Amino acid sequence: MNLKTLKSKVRAGAIDTVIVALPDPFGRLVGKRFRADVFLNSVIQHGTHGCSYLLTVNLDMDPLDGFKVANWDAGFGDFAFQPDLATLRPLPWQPGAVLVLCDHVKPDGSLVAEAPRSVLLRQLDQLATQGLACGCASELEFYLFNQTYHAAFAPVGR
Repeated sequence: MNLKTLKSKVRAGAIDTVIVALPDPFGRLVGKRFRADVFLNSVIQHGTHGCSYLLTVNLDMDPLDGFKVANWDAGFGDFAFQPDLATLRPLPWQPGAVLVLCDHVKPDGSLVAEAPRSVLLRQLDQLATQGLACGCASELEFYLFNQTYHAAFAPVGR
C-alpha cells in the first residue's frame, strides 16, 4: 500500500486506524495506534515519540541495567518514531487498520544505533557494498492436540 492509496481508503471510510510500531530487541512490535486522519495530518510530517526504555526491557517489560542508550541514572527519555512508508501494509486480521513500521530516531535525526531496525539496515548496507543481498524466511512451528489445553497440560496418569 502506498500513501496515495491510504489517503483514498481513509476518505472512503475503509481505513480508520494506523498502527505505528517498531520491533523491540525481542522482535515484538511496540508502538501506538492513531486515528487515520491524525496519522495523515500529523504523524507523517512529525513522526511520534516513544520511550527509550523500549530498547532496554526484558520479556516482562522490566527495564534492565547496563545500557548506555537508556538507564535509571541517565533517565528514560523519548526517541522519535519515524514512519517508513515503504512498510505500510493493511492488516488482514483487523479490518480498517494498517500497520507502518518505524525507525527509532535521535533528536538530531540520526538513527538510534541500538534499535533492531538500525542494526538490520547497517547489515544490509554492508552486504550491498559487497554486491550481496539477503533473503530470509521464518518457519512457524505449532502443535495440534486432540484435547483441550488443560487436558494436554495435566500430568499423565492422574
